[in-house]
Amino acid sequence: MNRSDYLVDPINGIVYGYKGRPIRAHDGKGYIHFTLRIDGRQKDVLAHRHIWEYVHGPIPAGLLVNHINGKRDDNRISNLELVTKSGNAIHAFKTGLAGRGERHYASKLTEAHVREIRAIGRSVTGRELAQRYGVSPSLIDQVIWGNCWKHMLP
Repeated sequence: MNRSDYLVDPINGIVYGYKGRPIRAHDGKGYIHFTLRIDGRQKDVLAHRHIWEYVHGPIPAGLLVNHINGKRDDNRISNLELVTKSGNAIHAFKTGLAGRGERHYASKLTEAHVREIRAIGRSVTGRELAQRYGVSPSLIDQVIWGNCWKHMLP
C-alpha cells in the first residue's frame, strides 16, 4: 500500500487502511501506527504524525506532534499540536505523563530504596550500596547528594 491507499479522517483522528477498516495497531508505547510503502520501501508511520501532515503539511525539523490531552491514541486533529522537544517534556511533566521516581520506565530504585540510601548515607561505601541495589556507584552518589530523586528531598 502507498500513502494514497489510506483514508484519513482528521476530525475523528482515524486512519483507515485496506478494505476501509480503521487502523488500531498500538506500539509498545500506546501510539497507533501502520506501515506505508513509499518508493518501494516500507516505513513505519505513527498515525498522529500522518494525520498532522495530512492536514497541515510536513512537520518542520525540530518539532514534534504532541497529544494535548496526553492520550496517545487520541489522534483527533483538535487534540494535536506542534511543540519543541523541551515543550513536549514540559507538557508531560505538567500533565503527570512523564514518570518520575519509581514510575519512570527505567527506574531501578523505589522510593523506599532512596529513603534507605539517604538514611545510610556515607556509613556504607557507595560501591556496597550500588551492589545491594543493582545500580552504579555514581547513581548512589547522585541520590545521596540530592541530584536525582529531588521530589523526595525534605
